[in-house]
Amino acid sequence: MGGLEVVVPPSKPQDSKNHAVREKIRVEAARLLRLAELARELTTRSAQVRISHGKSKGEIAWPGAAGAVAVYTHDVQHDVVGSPMGVLTGPDAAQQFYEHLINDLKIENMVMVRDWFGSDFAVMEHIVDAAVAGSFMGIPGHGRSIRFRMLHVWEFRDGKISRENVWLDGGAIAAQLTT
Repeated sequence: MGGLEVVVPPSKPQDSKNHAVREKIRVEAARLLRLAELARELTTRSAQVRISHGKSKGEIAWPGAAGAVAVYTHDVQHDVVGSPMGVLTGPDAAQQFYEHLINDLKIENMVMVRDWFGSDFAVMEHIVDAAVAGSFMGIPGHGRSIRFRMLHVWEFRDGKISRENVWLDGGAIAAQLTT
């Protein structure tokens, strides 16, 4: 994981029980580090794919809504808190959400503020700059530019995203689109 390794202080050779426990700890910690690295890689790739459709500086090309959901499990739960669509289940439902979103919202910049990773989850906080070509959160955008905070919470299973939970700063979005 980026040069990280698990270091467990050696036990005394005569203490085989202690040595066995330390070895189990080392093996489990190494497994958790591998899972955390998988979470970081999958989440970063997923986030890059979703935000780079307007970029051209050698970044990952937008693969369309189908590509955005290619990293989902067959029973993924996609939950944008406050969305009138509610919690969506399955890649097809999430793909419909993304098809609608990419027509209405053109992301111009997305800066990661913080990220947290575990063996089966990842959390990323971003500041998003976007132009609202259609409507966003039910409010017509008329091409206005907005800036808002976004928090993604991903859960992983079998190397794919099994749940995606998105929290947006709805107050900031509404204030910018209605003034």
